[in-house]
Amino acid sequence: LVGSAQGSQSLITTDSPSLKQFTAYAKLVGRQWSQNDTNIDCPPSFDYCPLVGEPKFFVNGSVYDQPWGRPQNDGPALVALVLLEFAAVVLDGLGVTGMAWLEEQGILGVIKKALDFVRFYWMEPSIGPWENRYSLHFYVTAVQRRALAVGAALAARAEMANSSLQASAKDYAYAAKKSTLLVEKFWTPEDRIVRARIGALYDYFPPRCASSQENATNREGPCSVDMQVVFGSLYAMARAEDQLTFPSVMPPSDPRLLATAAVIVESMAPHYAINGIDDKKGLPGVLIGRFPGDNFQGYTQDGSASSPNSPEPPVGPLWGNPWYLTTNLLAELCYQAATAAAKGALEVTDLSREFLRVAPGWGYPVQNRSDPAVLGACVGSNMLGCAEALIAAGDGVLERAKHHAEPGMHMPEEIEGHFGHPFPPGTGVSAANLTWSYASVLDALAARTLAADAVKRGPE
Repeated sequence: LVGSAQGSQSLITTDSPSLKQFTAYAKLVGRQWSQNDTNIDCPPSFDYCPLVGEPKFFVNGSVYDQPWGRPQNDGPALVALVLLEFAAVVLDGLGVTGMAWLEEQGILGVIKKALDFVRFYWMEPSIGPWENRYSLHFYVTAVQRRALAVGAALAARAEMANSSLQASAKDYAYAAKKSTLLVEKFWTPEDRIVRARIGALYDYFPPRCASSQENATNREGPCSVDMQVVFGSLYAMARAEDQLTFPSVMPPSDPRLLATAAVIVESMAPHYAINGIDDKKGLPGVLIGRFPGDNFQGYTQDGSASSPNSPEPPVGPLWGNPWYLTTNLLAELCYQAATAAAKGALEVTDLSREFLRVAPGWGYPVQNRSDPAVLGACVGSNMLGCAEALIAAGDGVLERAKHHAEPGMHMPEEIEGHFGHPFPPGTGVSAANLTWSYASVLDALAARTLAADAVKRGPE
């Protein structure tokens, strides 16, 4: 959506479907956030739930009043980011007139409500993206920080003079700078990973350690290994125009992030039977899930309950599956790293070396991955060659995921990863046609386009 003023001008005509869709979305959120919330099962108080942090609503717009993971504080940040991008397009095209229109439609009011919530709650634990653990999460903190940064930048624009948002610009900027320090705290040098959580007040089984997929009771570190770190890094990337004031914190090409990604893949991929099956078929790529030791199979939370022939818990390798979302995120990570390589901005360090050694192999069938030319594609001085290898790696990861898509390219939440369950390995399981299975493909393909363009332009 964010483009040139000329492109923005054509977008914001009175009969524009995009304008109508975003306006309707903003008004729907505004209505949802204006009702009473009777839920009371939110930590830490357990007697009050902030409505703006509610994760679910019924189709009629009323708040979901059944048990669920509350609060989910990434939601307001994501709402703000969507509407902030829309508002930027309107301002680029219409200037001060656009500001007046955004105010009149109530869109700035919704943005302010979302950003004020984030400014107040960014230091508070909440439920994370997998909706099952209360803590300070990297993903949540990273997207909150980005929302505050983008909000501060938009609120400070000249066109926003005298708007309801402008008076809060300094508050958002201050909170964005402070939250930057919190994002950095997720890096643990002793474990050489970016942890998914800090301050896990309700840490429970499985422990999500690098060895948990092999044995669900094994707490041999590093722990708090989770694909939400890559998720958060990708979603919290700063736009080019924001890099000077609020640059990305731990972007996808950061050696610390790449070191974490290497641990994540190694902790899960070798333990999925479906990866071995795909390897024998000569498919490139790799499938991964959410975190090692995941005990959700798409049709039960307990690995032993899915089949009378399954052993009693803890069973480690028989729990959890690869997800389309997380596999597609891995492909996007490859494309983002390729863009950095093409621009001459990818650092080959002691931290990033393992990922950059292994990742190019995902562009090939398993029998070709030990080739010295493949292993060395990204650890030398030829960064354009590295970029091309990482693009091929992302392509391989998407190809393997696509191989398991159902007819018509339908993608559920997960891909059955194991033997001994009601469905054979490779079968789509859990929620059908899950939105972020598709959205993550589109994000990955958009990142691929940018990477290919960067290769054509060469180093900056």
